[in-house]
Amino acid sequence: MLTCIKCNNQNPEGSILCDNCHEPLIGAQSNSETCIHCGVVLNAGDSFCTACGNPQNQQTPPANACRTITLSLEDGTRLADIKEGESRIIGRNSGESDISLSHLPEADCISRKHARVKVENNALVVEDLRSTNNTFIDGKLIPPGQPVTAPTGSKIELAGKIKIIVG
Repeated sequence: MLTCIKCNNQNPEGSILCDNCHEPLIGAQSNSETCIHCGVVLNAGDSFCTACGNPQNQQTPPANACRTITLSLEDGTRLADIKEGESRIIGRNSGESDISLSHLPEADCISRKHARVKVENNALVVEDLRSTNNTFIDGKLIPPGQPVTAPTGSKIELAGKIKIIVG
């Protein structure tokens, strides 16, 4: 059951609006929990997400929970598969970056070494490498030099032009 945070009405699982006050149930309290990384509904007390494998607390995930994170362009073109502990530089120059986007028409807008992506604790961490035209996650600016987690399904935007899907 989902509890409406406005009127405390009990609503069936999967409800979008409260049956009583018709307010959205986004952020409503539930007897189940949701993954703090991808939002999938979990069983209460689950330590790791069954969908993305990410820990729901500060524990180290079990070895079999490690997964590969895939980066793709919006058109589905796969750019890279990154495993736990691996790091890649994204940029426009194939000589200076691991993931070169020099083949894209918008490549002139991104820096030679634009951003670093790495997988830590089964999550993708993105760091803008002081690029000229910035890096965004789901439209939010990443402060240069500050690593930020990009949840599964999010979009990394380079210079506001090139969108990379986290999968």
